[in-house]
Amino acid sequence: ISSEEHIKVDVTWLNMLISEVWEYVDGAMKKMLNEKVLVKMRQQLQVQTASFARIGVDTTALNNIHVSKFKFGKQPAKFQNVQLHRKQVVDTGEKFLHMTMDVDYEDDVSIVIDAVLVKVSITRVVFHGRCNVILRPLVKEVPVIGGIQVYFLDCPTIQFEFPTQDLSKTMKAVVNVVKSTVRKTVLKEFQSLMVTPNIMLVPMKVSDETEKKTNWSELIHPMPEGVLRVRVAQGRDLAAADPALFGDPTSDPYCSITLGSVSQDTSYVSGTCNPDWPADEFHDFLFFSPLQKLSIIVKDKDTFSADDPLGQVGDTSVEALFQAAETTDGRKYTVWQILDLEGVEGAEGLAGKSRILLELQYFSLTDRIPYAEQRLLAQLPPPDRRF
Repeated sequence: ISSEEHIKVDVTWLNMLISEVWEYVDGAMKKMLNEKVLVKMRQQLQVQTASFARIGVDTTALNNIHVSKFKFGKQPAKFQNVQLHRKQVVDTGEKFLHMTMDVDYEDDVSIVIDAVLVKVSITRVVFHGRCNVILRPLVKEVPVIGGIQVYFLDCPTIQFEFPTQDLSKTMKAVVNVVKSTVRKTVLKEFQSLMVTPNIMLVPMKVSDETEKKTNWSELIHPMPEGVLRVRVAQGRDLAAADPALFGDPTSDPYCSITLGSVSQDTSYVSGTCNPDWPADEFHDFLFFSPLQKLSIIVKDKDTFSADDPLGQVGDTSVEALFQAAETTDGRKYTVWQILDLEGVEGAEGLAGKSRILLELQYFSLTDRIPYAEQRLLAQLPPPDRRF
């Protein structure tokens, strides 16, 4: 796909439109929360039955978790830094329009999640992400635009502010679990909706001829550019999160790696601040754009409490990582990444020192079918007889 220079777009009209329909967002978001998010929250809370049992809490009541109040603030989301790109598929000559824009929302809200045992309030929501809107296919008939694709290359930032509550130690533990479940479930639901490789497609009414010629499946499930293989090889000078009865405090570090909507965890290395991960442990991700950002959070593995953060690699595009990396054979690239230690306890004196070593490989995809696979396909019955 070739691309011409981008054009900056004035979206005053779009922000005015969002402002006019904002009152309807309450109902739409509450419906999604009840029909999708809460269903998955109940499932997640039931998984943690053993954890609740240790603190003497019966999770049966959590099956009735529901939203007792939902009201967004009056301040609507804003779209800004909009750029328009004219693009063309080299092989077919197909032209389409690709817009990218920042979506920002920050305002006070009034949301109450009633977990029966306790009530959890959300008083403020913050959202920021870079959204992609593609007008494709463009057709020589009304309505000219055959479909609209909406997605985020990278997972947006979604933050919730919870007010402090004067509760017993047991109920605080329940509230913390519910808060954590809210964050994780909302994020996963959004990822499954419109973070690559997931795309929201709005098809328009077109003629039967255009309908037949359009590959709708490819618009909903785009072909990846390749596979990105990531291996976290080493960690050095990581923060110590676990106190020791004898000797120096230490950690049990592991890494959570995210690209688009897909996350994978490394194994954890016990009792060290300078871990070496197994040489045969790597993680493969489908890769859709060099502008996708790779996120890595280093954590301390804990059994009876939430895992402590040990730092993170600031969201860096895949393209930038390869440009900064070194290679000896042109296939495997290595690069040290300094960890951002904001919010990490026990990280005094480690700024600029705490780091991880990444090994990166890129595998491109090909339309050519290997000879062995050709022979296998030749032996299969015609498609209408395979099932």
